[in-house]
Amino acid sequence: MFVCIIMGVKMMTFRRAWQALLAVSLTVTHMTVAEDRQELPVEAFAALETFVEPRLSPSGQKIAYFTTYQGKRAGVVQTLDGKSRVLIPPVEEAQPFQIWWANDKRLLVAYRFSTKRAVFGATRLEETRLAAIDASGENMKWIVLGEEYGRNRHGRASAPWQHQIVSILPDEPNYVLIQLDNDLDGANEVRRMNVKTGRYKVVHDDARGIQTWYADHKDRIRLGVGTDLISKERSIRIYDTKGKLTADSDAAWMDTYAIIGFSADPDVIYVRGRGASDRMSVYTLSLLSGEILDTVMTHDRVDLDYILDHPDTGIPAGVVYTEDFQKIAYFDARLKRVQGLIDGALKGRSNIIVDKARGKEIYIVRSMSDRDPGSFYWFDVKAKNLAYIAPAREPIYPEQMAATKEVMITARDGTEVPTYVTTPLGQTGAMPTVVLPHGGPYARSTAHWDFWSQFLAKRGYLVLQPNFRGSDGYGAQWRRAGYNQWGGRMQDDVTDVTHWAINEGLADARRICIVGGSYGGYAALMGAIKEPGLYACAVSLNGVTDIPHLKNFDEDFFIDATDWIKRMGLEGVEDEMVSPKHRADEISVPVMLFQARDDSRVPWRQAERTAEALDAAGKPYIMGMSELGGHSLTNAQSRLKFLTMLEAFLADALDDGQLNTVGAAAQ
Repeated sequence: MFVCIIMGVKMMTFRRAWQALLAVSLTVTHMTVAEDRQELPVEAFAALETFVEPRLSPSGQKIAYFTTYQGKRAGVVQTLDGKSRVLIPPVEEAQPFQIWWANDKRLLVAYRFSTKRAVFGATRLEETRLAAIDASGENMKWIVLGEEYGRNRHGRASAPWQHQIVSILPDEPNYVLIQLDNDLDGANEVRRMNVKTGRYKVVHDDARGIQTWYADHKDRIRLGVGTDLISKERSIRIYDTKGKLTADSDAAWMDTYAIIGFSADPDVIYVRGRGASDRMSVYTLSLLSGEILDTVMTHDRVDLDYILDHPDTGIPAGVVYTEDFQKIAYFDARLKRVQGLIDGALKGRSNIIVDKARGKEIYIVRSMSDRDPGSFYWFDVKAKNLAYIAPAREPIYPEQMAATKEVMITARDGTEVPTYVTTPLGQTGAMPTVVLPHGGPYARSTAHWDFWSQFLAKRGYLVLQPNFRGSDGYGAQWRRAGYNQWGGRMQDDVTDVTHWAINEGLADARRICIVGGSYGGYAALMGAIKEPGLYACAVSLNGVTDIPHLKNFDEDFFIDATDWIKRMGLEGVEDEMVSPKHRADEISVPVMLFQARDDSRVPWRQAERTAEALDAAGKPYIMGMSELGGHSLTNAQSRLKFLTMLEAFLADALDDGQLNTVGAAAQ
């Protein structure tokens, strides 16, 4: 059988949480730490979350969530009293990453995995599959007919991404709308699919260049957008409420705004864009005229991150934005009031409503801080009860974690660079330091609990996380300042943050290592190249080490890669001059490379070839490989291997001042 009852899986039961619902006022019950746990092993930080992304069944009688099972993410379905609990485990090398309740008795579970298709040779790309399963754990079925995990049993090519649900169809509990490209022509069709049998009817044919379809709130396909596979140009198709095509060409507003979804008015959509503002904002737009109707939400300092739909209607109801922490601004009056009650009870924390029972004032809330990776609460508005359910991670206890604070650091040209500083508990003076530039590079660091920075701080390292120019979240000007600045202005900001920590007496100038993943791994190696003498070592996890190769890879395998490829590299400089592999002979400090072989974003051979270049130049390095884990190290085994290797490497390079193993591959 696909699902088994959990036996011996360590997780917090719900019984103690539901007992707290007997409270008569809006009070909060927290878990207490009964014993001192000052020393946390590396396994505590490598472990995946033990309770995450909970989803209430439509009736509110059951809950589905993700936990950790044998070092991988797995799904769980259980009754609220915890008496009945069923495990939905990983399938071979795939891991579940999203759960929906189709109805009270049937769920949909999306799985992600990395695979090699014959047409692409040895190149690994990410694919997804969609399974349907009873809440009892029985009758599991791959929902796309003719599919098995990782293959098509008829020997034909199959859609690589099969999890893209257009609508759950709440009024038709046995059906969903799903979009997929089963003929691999770069265009998705929309199917109305039975969640019990997998049988379907095509309700909207594919259209050239359309990868994403949107339905209005009567579940009519009204809008399609994407990129043409041949011309690489944007495509758009707009339909009226009768299904008649009203536009099949470019729309001027698409140059400025991205679609969020439909409003209650079937001819008005929500869009996000910058408009006349430098900040990413939310607007309403008329599909009939293509004109902006109103500004729904904007922020004077940071971009708006994403929209939140109303859990009952699916209509956009609020926005999430990040200052130091994530916050929610609802424009739905009822949800705004509920959010106010939650924030009043859980003061000074980031509180996000993650789900709601359909048609009932019962919510699940995730509450986070810089020292707490997440605690989940059950909120019954009518009873005024806010009860603790479970921690997101065990055994992480907030009182043992380090505080993270934002500091505005002045760069060489006078620009202030937002930087997060995590200081080890109880330490002062000049400390051994890790500079931790984020990946992306169009992403950002925040003050939220982070397993990298907290692990390093627990081991006694000051951690600096600069949001260098090019980072997301601070407006268009800040983001664009990083375009074509790989190894240039973006790198200089990281350097200037490092000098600031030295000048402030926080960082020991002799013991600083630069560490990062993805683009951050690139920045780590380029930091060692550009700033000899500043860093004592450099660490790259799944880092970009060969820009020319990555550009070619992206152009071959991503339909919409043209725009971001144009922003890679350094303006006026050949790509090889800002590519770590090509400048390996200039690195004079110990290097650690770590790569997952199933990484579908940065080909693992980039790390292998960089190691060869370091070896040829006689440079000190160690290299580790993980068979599984992907670009973000999504399983506990790969994280444990990486963190264990990192801990030993930093101890050697920073404490001893030299690397014990030169030119070695740590397998």
